[in-house]
Amino acid sequence: MAHAGQTALALALVLAAGCGDDGSGTEGDSEDVTGTPMTSTNPTTGPTTGASGSETTDGEESGSEGSSSDSGAVEVDYMADIQPIWDMRCVAGCHIESGIAQTNGPILTAAVSYGELIDVMSKTVPGIVQVKPGSTAESYLWHKVKGTQANVGGLGLQMPQGGMLSDDDLAKIEAWITAGAKPSP
Repeated sequence: MAHAGQTALALALVLAAGCGDDGSGTEGDSEDVTGTPMTSTNPTTGPTTGASGSETTDGEESGSEGSSSDSGAVEVDYMADIQPIWDMRCVAGCHIESGIAQTNGPILTAAVSYGELIDVMSKTVPGIVQVKPGSTAESYLWHKVKGTQANVGGLGLQMPQGGMLSDDDLAKIEAWITAGAKPSP
């Protein structure tokens, strides 16, 4: 019977540890019922102590993920990440040399798109460039894909015609512009 009592006590400890919130409204490291800090193991980072703060074994705080560089900025390659957006959504029949947008918008074919965008004045709104490296607010292309072109004196529909860009595509364009709108290496 002593074995059953030990099993019940262990089960109670596990259940108490899993509950986490004691209703006090404050957060802190988790402790078992004896007051001993609980330790868990993360397969990626190793042992951690407590439920909040997530301190790793080397003493560094963990919990933020996702940057591709030391500066925290997501790195976007123009030809690998941005040009495919133009190719799939903008080039077909419109933003090509003989297309509908030839008189109003940039040509976005792979051979010339970068040169058509960076610090090139918008054909429809004087005083704003197609892409201002480092600034989405000063980039007419950004306003056109976000549908805010009227805020900067622009006209017409949000681009691309036939449907908005996905959140992922918008995030890539925004990251590319804010990181300096660099060409591919």
